[in-house]
Amino acid sequence: ETFINWGFEEYGLKNGKELVLVKRMKEYNKNKTIKQNFPNVNYRARKIFLPIKPEYHTKIFPDSVLYTERKVEFENYWGYRYALEKIYVAFSDKYDFRQGDIVLIYRMGDPGKYSKYSSTVTSLCVIEEVTKRINNLEAFLKLCQNRSVFNKSKLTEFWNQYNHRLQVVRLRQLGIIPQGKGAQSADVITENGFDTIIKESKTKPYGYK
Repeated sequence: ETFINWGFEEYGLKNGKELVLVKRMKEYNKNKTIKQNFPNVNYRARKIFLPIKPEYHTKIFPDSVLYTERKVEFENYWGYRYALEKIYVAFSDKYDFRQGDIVLIYRMGDPGKYSKYSSTVTSLCVIEEVTKRINNLEAFLKLCQNRSVFNKSKLTEFWNQYNHRLQVVRLRQLGIIPQGKGAQSADVITENGFDTIIKESKTKPYGYK
């Protein structure tokens, strides 16, 4: 099943018992999924940059190590390094990632070094899926398992730090601010609205009942 998901097709049997799979890679087939087309890419898709800090870059893209980096530092094996699928975690509304986008990985410059030679485009990726709503920590950790440069402890820290910040769309759904508007300076929040914000954000302020 895994091979089929990556675009291989059953061709026949060798010696009457050994299954033979083939993959056609002459051109991009729009009737197939992004994964099934790999490594072919639809170059007419939207292209975007994704900057990655140097301390994370080569850990998750080991084939793109710079000649100035010490390769011995990247010889240990971690699943996310050699997985074809990577997970990028973003806790921000500013990202407008879309399925099919071509992402050019931009390795940011090393701190304290001349960025002219350490800031560079190193890799090309295609966004297969964008997940915006994750219900709980367990689902978040499962999604990122062996696909993110961050370990379980760090991912849990991210979840606890960012997940419970209420976004404007949720504030509208809760009726705390009017539809089509944002929070305005000096807007008065009702007691009910305030209680809801405290509850939704899972905040436990000292002395609050």
